[in-house]
Amino acid sequence: MRERDENSETERFVKASVKLSFYGGSNMSRVSRCLEVLTVALALLPAGPTVGTPLDTTAEQGGTALVAAATESRTDAVKRLLVRGAKPDVADRYGVTPLYVAALNADTALMTTLLAAGADPNGTAPSGETLLMTAARTGAVETMRLLIAAGARVDAREPAFNQSALMIAARGNAADAVALLLDRGAAVDARTAIGKTPPFVPPCKGTGCGSEGVGINRGGLPDRGRRDAVAGGMTPLLYAAREGADASLATLIARGADLEVAEANGMTPLLMALLNNQLGAARQLIEAGAKVNVADFYGRTPLWAAVEHRNLDMNNRIEDSPTTNNVDRAASLPMIRLLLDTGADVDARTREVPPSRKWLYALNDVSWVDFTGQTAFLRAAFAGDTTVMQLLLDHGADPNLATQGGTTPLMAAAGVGWVVQQTYTESMPSLLEAVRLCLASISSTSAFLKLLCHLASASKDALSKSISLLASSLQGYFVQSRS
Repeated sequence: MRERDENSETERFVKASVKLSFYGGSNMSRVSRCLEVLTVALALLPAGPTVGTPLDTTAEQGGTALVAAATESRTDAVKRLLVRGAKPDVADRYGVTPLYVAALNADTALMTTLLAAGADPNGTAPSGETLLMTAARTGAVETMRLLIAAGARVDAREPAFNQSALMIAARGNAADAVALLLDRGAAVDARTAIGKTPPFVPPCKGTGCGSEGVGINRGGLPDRGRRDAVAGGMTPLLYAAREGADASLATLIARGADLEVAEANGMTPLLMALLNNQLGAARQLIEAGAKVNVADFYGRTPLWAAVEHRNLDMNNRIEDSPTTNNVDRAASLPMIRLLLDTGADVDARTREVPPSRKWLYALNDVSWVDFTGQTAFLRAAFAGDTTVMQLLLDHGADPNLATQGGTTPLMAAAGVGWVVQQTYTESMPSLLEAVRLCLASISSTSAFLKLLCHLASASKDALSKSISLLASSLQGYFVQSRS
């Protein structure tokens, strides 16, 4: 009778200890103290499952004793709980299991204990990602080995975007994890799910849309409007290129990843890298043989993207930083040279309004000229980037190629479409030099007429200087035209 009473007292002590571990809440020191009490309590019980003790109960506050012990990396407490009958796969109210905690913390000792107790290696995190994906996110190769050895599916996908563990490891630059997954048969060119194609959004017209007139398009949109990007179609290589994960990128390339598999909008890994200012990744891809003239749905080529990113709109200089818009303009110049030397089409033209400026529309973008059909030379002229303009001319760029709406590089350099505090401008002297470069190669009198029609909308400083420069050039220009 005495022995049974002692056991009853001990079990009540265990129950109280379990409740304490529940109610530790977010206070980790309190949880740790509770687990100390729980460990002592469990040690007092005889071997075998603890009948009537709610070891797997989820308290109102959300915790279970096993999850609490796993969170504190208390493998000793975990072992005692398992011996007393705690189930290794019971989740707390948030969907967190002990094995998820082990994967998240790269705790191999804890994971070994839980897997030996029968925990499911193919369980999922609250987000739906597999435990192998969670381990891949941390780059913990040994943890991943344990899960794979226990039967974790290497190519399992999460439900939201159809991502694989290889994609997660690639974008996290976990090259060893990438290599392990490929060794175990992961699909190197797997793609995420592709979303619905958004409709074209027409430009604003009529009352309340601002000034109107010949050559003026609200928001700088063509009549058909703009179309947002389609989501999805991402591969491990595209993720690595986007994030500048150079180590993962090198591993994927060496293991045969297709350099030309594009995402849903036709964006190849090379274009993805350049549009995200990942110059190191772009160089790797070019040296591996990536094609330099593949354009996406919007007509953006790697060369145009490199020039565009060097001259991003919204001239936001970060305090105490030598860069503008977080872009090192000087570093982009060798990339532009590399693209040209590799055979980039210097006169390739865009086809649609790029989605990269979509955020401007929410800020009442006041662009008024449609630049669809622009070349890299026109893009450089618009910013007064004379260094790139001259480089493009040296490689055979046609300085007279106009947009689909007839806007020429000369018009762009002189201020057509310029918007105060929105358009990036290298400097006022550089804009004047850009006009000179265009004038030196201008091929038609009509370009002057179009330019003069638009000059009234240019910036004030550029207006008088550009007109003076044009006036001084007219006599020689028309003499040359008649000869």
